[in-house]
Amino acid sequence: MAIKIQLGNSLVDVDLGGKVFEADISDKNVEKFTNAVTSMQSSSDKYDNAQTEQEVYDLLTEEFRKVLGILFEENPCDYILTKVGRATALVDVVIDIREGITHQLGVSAKQKIAKYTSKPKDKQKKKK
Repeated sequence: MAIKIQLGNSLVDVDLGGKVFEADISDKNVEKFTNAVTSMQSSSDKYDNAQTEQEVYDLLTEEFRKVLGILFEENPCDYILTKVGRATALVDVVIDIREGITHQLGVSAKQKIAKYTSKPKDKQKKKK
């Protein structure tokens, strides 16, 4: 007799403005992504040496490209830029992605907990 156990997959589909990208939300990737977003939000000194506004946008775009590359095999940075039209809007999109992934992980964890904490159904027929 064989025992079959279905293992979960860390890949999820993320719909970004009508196009679906596959994200790897393994523990390692989510931690790296969250740390990268936090680091990016707290370090504005990188942009102080930029001479023009365009240089700031270019630096910002490259930073977002790196952050999004942690989760997504097909990097959605250029696609998002064509949709939103400006590099500064990438901040909102990346934060939305982070919140969506955190929510997805929370739902998944609740489902797993419920699976193991629910009471087993009584399989015996009641005697009359």
